[in-house]
Amino acid sequence: MEYWILLVIVITLILFIFSFSFWRSVKEDYVPAQIFTATFYILLSFIISLGIFYIIKIHSIWIIGVLLLFGLFSASKRTGIRFYELVDEFVGSLLLSLIPLIIFVIRLEEPSFGVFYIILILSLLLFHLVKRRYKSFLWYRSGRKGLSGLFAIGVFFLVRSIVSITKPEMTFLLDEYDIMISGLISFLSFLNIYIGEGIGYG
Repeated sequence: MEYWILLVIVITLILFIFSFSFWRSVKEDYVPAQIFTATFYILLSFIISLGIFYIIKIHSIWIIGVLLLFGLFSASKRTGIRFYELVDEFVGSLLLSLIPLIIFVIRLEEPSFGVFYIILILSLLLFHLVKRRYKSFLWYRSGRKGLSGLFAIGVFFLVRSIVSITKPEMTFLLDEYDIMISGLISFLSFLNIYIGEGIGYG
């Protein structure tokens, strides 16, 4: 019972922190209706993924990822917010909102979850570092939003793939194709940055 109480508290904190952080990051560029609609689609996809994870018992990080990606595409289409800009604000808000997971890191004493949390914090720090400085990057001529989110995704899955190869027992929710999928996501994220696919250098 204590576990489920903690789970409800942590999920509530995650949803609140994400919603507030996301609203705060886009409130100057978009009207409340757009922000509410985007938040609704993203949170709905997240809640459905949790249902699949805990109720149907499909314990795969990729199920959550696919549903969140679908939520982002839907939110972008319904609101008119550029997809890569939406990804940028989503990633920053998501990484920040997952900080309360430290409760489970301490309680469960699961090494793989601890490593996952360290990678998460590293990605969050790099996200904010890039977000503060990306306009000064000479090679990033467009100066548009999207770089920091893609960079954080690339680093997160690059580190995850390396850990999966070197220390598979330390990889949280490791599955059969984890190394290949993590590596592919990391590669595509960095590829999007360097060739400007979807972001543009104009």
